[in-house]
This record gives sequence, structure tokens and C-alpha cells, in this order.
Amino acid sequence: MNAEILKELFGNGEHQLKASLKIDGNKVSLVLTDDQGGKFDIGLNQLNSLQDYVDYVVSTSEQNKTGLYEMDFLQWSSGMSEEAGEVLAMARKGVFHKSNIDHVDVVTELGDLLYYLIATLNTVGSNLGQVAKANLIKLNSRYPHGRRDLAFKDKKMEYTLIKKHLDGDE
Repeated sequence: MNAEILKELFGNGEHQLKASLKIDGNKVSLVLTDDQGGKFDIGLNQLNSLQDYVDYVVSTSEQNKTGLYEMDFLQWSSGMSEEAGEVLAMARKGVFHKSNIDHVDVVTELGDLLYYLIATLNTVGSNLGQVAKANLIKLNSRYPHGRRDLAFKDKKMEYTLIKKHLDGDE
């Protein structure tokens, strides 16, 4: 856990942190508590599947909901943009400043982006499977032969096909 995360969780100033290990069935977590009552529970279980990660994101993002759809949508979608911007900054610095593009940093930022993507999807009542299928429908309608140079675009048909999928009328 880096200093930025701790600062975000516990604020500025000096704090005495107490760490404890919590075991609940087969779930293990590290609990950090500060001297002013701030508490953060870090799950330490290994993920066995993408669905485990999705469940984790849904669970933790639900705790941060405002109750206002537009505010929640803005919170999570702006997070995606910020994380994508961090990845773009790494690429820009790699190309124009000849900086090393660190694989671990890229993966870390993409993980943050994935978190915000899943939280956004949860807010709008969708999931990764729906988005993947909708994107395939769009790509297949635009590039039926898989080649960009043979593309045809019928936006109205594309919209209708994706809407049918999202409405469950396939």
C-alpha cells in the first residue's frame, strides 16, 4: 500500500496506525485503524476468477454510493477517465521524453481503470459480459469481414442490434 492511498484514507497529519489480521471463515483481511477512528479493511484473499474480482469491486463500490444515480455515475466514470489519463501520460512520456514505460505501473493503472469500469457498469445496471457482447455486435456490424478497409456503417442497424441485446430480446 503506498503513501497516497494511506493519505487518502486517513488524511494529512500524523496518525498512529494499528494493524490487525481478521479471519472470517476463509476470508482473510488486514484491518488498519488510526487513532481518530478511521478504518480500512484490505482483503488479502487471492482471486480465483474474474468474477471474484467483480464481486469485490461491486461490494466495495456499493459502500461508497451517494444514493444519487448521476453522482455515482459521475464518480465512477470520471475515475475511468483519470486512470486512462495516467496510462496515456506514461505512453506520452515514453515516446516524447524517452522515459521507461514500466510494465508494473501500466498494469497497476489498468487495474484501477478496471475497478472504475466495473463500478460504473454496476451503477448503470450492466456487466462486463453485456458490454463485451454489445461491442462484438458493433464491431461485426461495422467490419463484417474483420477488415477495417471493408467496413460498412449502418449506425441505425447497429443501435437496434445492441439495444435488442441489452433488452434481452436477442
